[in-house]
Amino acid sequence: MSGMGFGINLTIAHRGIFASGLTFGASGAYESVVGRVQFAVDPESPPYRSVVDIAHAPRRLDGRVEYATDIYILKPVDMALGNRRIFYDVCNRGMKIALQFMNEAEAHEEPYTIAHAGNGYLMRRGYTIVWSGWQADVLPLDRRLTIDVPTATANGRSITGLVRTEFAPGVEETGESATQSYDGRRGIFCIPLSGNPHTRSYQSVSLDTETATLTYREYETDRRKVISPGDWAFSRLMDNATVSPSGEHCFLPAGFRPGWIYELIYTARDPLVMGLGHTGVRDWLTWLRFADYDDAGVQNPVRENAVDIEHVYGWGCSQSARFLREFVYAGHNETIDGRSVFDGISPFVAGAGRIYLNHRFAQPGRYPRQQYDRLYWSDDFPFAYPVTTDPLTGRTDGILKRPTTDPYVIHTQSSAEYWQRRASLVHTSANGEDLADDAKVRMYLFAATEHAPYPGTGPEEGVARYLTNPLKVSAFLRAMQDHLDMWVSKGIVPPDSEIPRVRDGTLVPIEAVISAFPVIPGVFPPAILNR
Repeated sequence: MSGMGFGINLTIAHRGIFASGLTFGASGAYESVVGRVQFAVDPESPPYRSVVDIAHAPRRLDGRVEYATDIYILKPVDMALGNRRIFYDVCNRGMKIALQFMNEAEAHEEPYTIAHAGNGYLMRRGYTIVWSGWQADVLPLDRRLTIDVPTATANGRSITGLVRTEFAPGVEETGESATQSYDGRRGIFCIPLSGNPHTRSYQSVSLDTETATLTYREYETDRRKVISPGDWAFSRLMDNATVSPSGEHCFLPAGFRPGWIYELIYTARDPLVMGLGHTGVRDWLTWLRFADYDDAGVQNPVRENAVDIEHVYGWGCSQSARFLREFVYAGHNETIDGRSVFDGISPFVAGAGRIYLNHRFAQPGRYPRQQYDRLYWSDDFPFAYPVTTDPLTGRTDGILKRPTTDPYVIHTQSSAEYWQRRASLVHTSANGEDLADDAKVRMYLFAATEHAPYPGTGPEEGVARYLTNPLKVSAFLRAMQDHLDMWVSKGIVPPDSEIPRVRDGTLVPIEAVISAFPVIPGVFPPAILNR
């Protein structure tokens, strides 16, 4: 065993020069390390007992539970030339995105070219950039990183339970392709039960539609209309337009209406032990930071030549930013021996949400929007970082409640989060009062920006009334990372938070926005807020 409270084995599948050996200033050339890490953990020990269903996971003869994750590293060839800091990019649905936002690089799931380095910011700063899979229902498509966790069973028998899934055809890629052919028609006729093709579905126990309920409605608040069991099937529409029974697909011969909401409630089987996604990140980064070798004697690639890692930072965008908030809230930022995992985190466009991961039949890819997925858990007290009391429920809680291991936080939002992702709850109480600032937290609003605007894209037409906003935030994000590093490593405190406040009239109800909006022909303010 590793001596760190868990077993670990690193398999390196590939190691090669990055960006054709381009030298990134004083950091020198970079290389990629690609492979897989296998863990073996004691399900009875305190650091793992909180993982839902780990007691129902298969065990080795020594009583340990195994799981494995994909890993990807970009590091200085000579670690002594780096800044001795890990920049951990939390994958978003298995995808790497930090290089796009921080480096303004060309998107690629296996970055290796000069174009994939972009402006080279993270490399010129000397960071070791690390990725690993954490979302166990992500399928390994399009080179996404995933994590393989055990299936929970009841003494070898399948565990079953009710699952609610929701389809929004045409809003996102929900079928095997954007549109399909069936019976001489084009449309959307078949959707995976997960709602999209890149996420594993929880398989239905029965193919009998009498055991399930499928409804549809145009708007979220409309009354649900039941679709007769004889009018749909647990089946898959194949590429040759034939239909095959499938416990992982919903087939509607009449076709799904684009933009409408379809809700399926069915009995599923074989839940994954999804909460190991949190412990996998914790243990992987703990090993990278503090250990020299794995259990088989494989050297830690980021501690070569006796180079110590001084600090670890976590960065996430949208879903992966919510992962960071839940990671800290649930106590995973404390290593098994009581040290910090992340010294600082940067959740970008998380809104006030966290993530639904450590639950039976969890669906961590979902989050509540104005029209879709509104009943899925994501936004729940505590929303704010400091410990507060919820005036609605009387609960007292906070995301930062472990002073010895809590990280420093720079939380950044776009304007979209205030309209759609309940962002104000990060810094207000549930009854709309400003909260006192936390000494370990800075929050900044990137005013007038969109949710996660990709660098290099201009105004585009889409489902919205107006063109998209070309204002990009990459320079802001780089500045935030520099501030976070100086805060952690040198004690240089960043500027005060810059967010809308109730007390100065910059955070107001939607009615005040509508009444104050200027009269511009053909231009209208939003009429609704995602409450």
